[in-house]
Amino acid sequence: MYGTERCQNTTALGTFVDKNSTDLLFGAKDSNDMEGAFVNGLVDEVELFDRALAASEISAIYNAGHSGKCKVEVSLKPGELTFAAQAVGTTSPPQAVTLKNVSPNGGVLDIASISTTGDFAESNQCPASLNQGQECVIEVYIYSFVAGNAYGDAGGKR
Repeated sequence: MYGTERCQNTTALGTFVDKNSTDLLFGAKDSNDMEGAFVNGLVDEVELFDRALAASEISAIYNAGHSGKCKVEVSLKPGELTFAAQAVGTTSPPQAVTLKNVSPNGGVLDIASISTTGDFAESNQCPASLNQGQECVIEVYIYSFVAGNAYGDAGGKR
């Protein structure tokens, strides 16, 4: 038995024979008196194993935290943009950056906002979420306020 990621106790239980005649339910209780009692909320990433998990597997599940095993991974390509010299008070032609959900386990990227800093601005048609393998294009441009080099970052909120 595990508690707070550490093995607390082990006991050999012998062969398991299922003698239960009811359905296996997740998020509900089979009840003669309540027509099923359902969880008030969401149930996510339910797994049933036909073997005991190794300590490293339990650690990985625990360490995934609230993100679960469907962690979201993204790529931004290109990772860096270089703009040509821009006259003060003018806007550069846009450069495209592709945002792609490259999550290996099917995690969904929820996009609350996309933003830039410094003298940079962006426009995009990105949806509110990207499923695994989906991508969208972000157009980045610079509006030069003063002479000299400009630096900035692109970011977002999930």
